[in-house]
Amino acid sequence: MTMSVETAAQALREATRETVRRYSIWYLIQGVLMVIAGIVALIYPFVSSVALVLFLGWILIISGIVQGISLIGAQNVPSFWLQLVSAVLSIIVGVLFLRRPGEAVVTLALLLIVFFMVEGFAHDPAASKLGLGLSKWHYWNTAVFLSFGQPQHDSNLAARCIARDSAYLRRGSSQLPGVAGASELIGYGN
Repeated sequence: MTMSVETAAQALREATRETVRRYSIWYLIQGVLMVIAGIVALIYPFVSSVALVLFLGWILIISGIVQGISLIGAQNVPSFWLQLVSAVLSIIVGVLFLRRPGEAVVTLALLLIVFFMVEGFAHDPAASKLGLGLSKWHYWNTAVFLSFGQPQHDSNLAARCIARDSAYLRRGSSQLPGVAGASELIGYGN
């Protein structure tokens, strides 16, 4: 018996609707719990950061162990040694996260800074090649980024970085502003 695509799509939609109707109370409970967890994370950011690091530490340990077990008997796989190193590093980093959660929070913050800088380097040339140019959104992006990381003792940091960014942009550079702003943030954080 063959079924047309339209009939199959209709059957799938009906099954999805019925499942959502049947378990709607659980979806509602999940949503309420997630809102409460979000509010608690906003009220106690350090506690939620440490909880995230502990959770991530256990995930890294478990995934490293599972990856190591999956490599038993797979010595002939072309990427065996790379996979083995990855499994060992996952376990080591997970244990370090569990032993020193405070330092792990700082490490994750620094990794996010590096990630955002690399993303900026990757997007600026792509935008230039596509002819998108930099508009007012670049300034808003810079302002939002700097306001989240702005130290309390220097209220003019965001304004100075935006002014410096615009000076760099007037000279034709599209990559230096993010590096300069990030380096200033890191310098003020010490």
